[in-house]
Amino acid sequence: MDGPADKVLAEIEKQEALTRAFLADIRALGYHAFDAFSIDPETINSPIRDGNWAVTSYDLGFVRDYVAEGMIAICPALIEAGRSLTPFDYVSLLDSCRANPSARWQKRALKLFGIHQAWLVPLSSVRCLKGVTVYMRGRGAEKAQRFAETRHEVHLKATYFFEELQALSPRIPPEMARVLSRMGPLTKREAECLRWAAKGKTNWEIATILNVSENTVRFHFKNLLRRLNATSRAQAVALFRANPVADASDGEPPAAAH
Repeated sequence: MDGPADKVLAEIEKQEALTRAFLADIRALGYHAFDAFSIDPETINSPIRDGNWAVTSYDLGFVRDYVAEGMIAICPALIEAGRSLTPFDYVSLLDSCRANPSARWQKRALKLFGIHQAWLVPLSSVRCLKGVTVYMRGRGAEKAQRFAETRHEVHLKATYFFEELQALSPRIPPEMARVLSRMGPLTKREAECLRWAAKGKTNWEIATILNVSENTVRFHFKNLLRRLNATSRAQAVALFRANPVADASDGEPPAAAH
């Protein structure tokens, strides 16, 4: 009889085979890479919790800093995945959110790999944000036409792939889980927002100092309240004053940023 370790190994092998098959399918359609994800909004800042996972055809370590900086919580594609029912143009969405730090990070990454077109197939449930994104390299009229013509087929293949993948209960890869488990209670940006709030700055002033939008500052406060188990901004500030948060800057905010 197979033991627990044998069952886990069998599931990993099935997942790898499923991933290879889906990658072959989308490459036949002209796409280069993909990722599939499931994220519980209640634990969005604790990626190693059950229910949160990602399976990618690329090295997930590439997005380590993106995750560590808390960018997931302000990702416009995730927000759209939670309210859309049909595939949407992922790159065009990012282009429409240029003030969003998460969108800017993703656009830089896409440019690095020559990705100019991508479909995000939303498959969210009541509890979790879910979906599959497929990426196409290159640009030009022929690529654009191919991209538009394959939308329906991508939708079908991604839906079937996700259902089979989800049945295998995938998890965050061990190497990424180790990195995430070492993350501090707050991201660097959250710590910066809290530090400025403790100095009496408003959201607008913090947004100006950090060169981000007020909505981004609100997102950071929402996330840090959850991380600190605080019920209000005032309570979070009180906790900070009692036990100042350390972050990568290891010191006061720059004096010039007033």
